Amino acid sequence: TGGVVGFNFYENFLGKNCFEKLYGNIMHALELGGENHIAFGSDFDGCTIEKCLDSIDKTSNLCDYLLQRGISKPILDKLCYLNSLNLF
Repeated sequence: TGGVVGFNFYENFLGKNCFEKLYGNIMHALELGGENHIAFGSDFDGCTIEKCLDSIDKTSNLCDYLLQRGISKPILDKLCYLNSLNLF
């Protein structure tokens, strides 16, 4: 329907290897055709988050990891802000 699904960083969803789990979730969504409908939702305002992602300044580490794993810059831009911006 044109919405956006936000991937949050809650530790119980991601476990200890949060970057790898997020990568797997993103790849699954992309395989389902979600390129224009997924975004980072983080949930910094109320859930427990693993140290690898527990503050906004650490999201650049996640972005670097995703680029190294083969996620393209245009898709990463959609995840980081474009898909949410297009929704609003």
